[in-house]
Amino acid sequence: MDNRDYWNSKPIFEKKDVDVWRFLFITLLVGIALVMFFCVRTIIFNAKVGHNVSYFFSAVGTAMLSAGASFCGGALLGFLFGIPRILQSPVAASEINIQRRASVLQNDNLVQISDWLTKIIVGVGLTQLYNIPPAIDRMGVYLISSFGGSEATAAIGNNVARNGAIVTVLYFIIVGFLCAYLWTRLHFSRMLAQNERDLEEVLKEKEEELNALTATFKEDTERLKSDLKTSKDSNDPHKNQFGGQSKANGREIKANVTPTSFDPDLFTVALEVTSTDTNRPLTGDVTFYLHPTFRDPVRKVTPVNGVANLSIISYGAFTVGVESDEGKTRLEIDLAQVAGIPEKFKQR
Repeated sequence: MDNRDYWNSKPIFEKKDVDVWRFLFITLLVGIALVMFFCVRTIIFNAKVGHNVSYFFSAVGTAMLSAGASFCGGALLGFLFGIPRILQSPVAASEINIQRRASVLQNDNLVQISDWLTKIIVGVGLTQLYNIPPAIDRMGVYLISSFGGSEATAAIGNNVARNGAIVTVLYFIIVGFLCAYLWTRLHFSRMLAQNERDLEEVLKEKEEELNALTATFKEDTERLKSDLKTSKDSNDPHKNQFGGQSKANGREIKANVTPTSFDPDLFTVALEVTSTDTNRPLTGDVTFYLHPTFRDPVRKVTPVNGVANLSIISYGAFTVGVESDEGKTRLEIDLAQVAGIPEKFKQR
């Protein structure tokens, strides 16, 4: 990934960005140090009541978990508040779609959820402002034991533990909020921008490939029409050259002609060679001899379950010759005489 802003080609990690992250990192370290300080005081206040050093490590663990949970909660809020708005205007989205000539738009469900949650959080917070201080005090009392307080501890010790718990939770919620909010605004937005540009490039490449394939298909179709039209006035070279029969020596060739779905002037010809003798199933390669105007006029097909199938695209009728059983069996079928074929195909 190039270290540049994807919209204006500015470096992503500018000096001011580094300074912000350095400040937040130092702030986080200071918070961890304060948690350790509150846990160290557990030795001072609890040594007198018989607690040993293991109590200190227990307090450190629970205090750090409380700090981590607060940090994660604040980070979640920061992420929700920092998610950028993407294609919120249907008009803007339509214009972008026209410019991109693509039908793929960014999914803004996360943006909508973020918008709803932030409004709910702000609304509920404003209506419950008078309940917030008592709730914070109850939280501090609930976390007293995690910061070295207990029933046997002096009142001043419990006050310090309660205040330490409150300060730690609020401190890490704020730091977590700032870290996630700034990361979302500074880097998550750029990640979305890069993803958008990558998607546009992929769509552009696929569109170019599709256009190239379409052009090639049109050229092949026109060439096929041109080649096969020449057979209208030319001789049918395989007529009566393969025995003149569609059924011989326990073998039979059948054909089915149907119009193609992509061009009314072309037809799909499905050829099938089967065995009429149940004691002699069709084995070995079957060779089809098509009109010389085809690109590959001689084609070999290996039978599958005793049936040799060949599907071709043709402009008009001609005689197909067939050899099977290592050349011992020769068949032919005049497509102009196949029952039920389109009249347009027959007359060509």
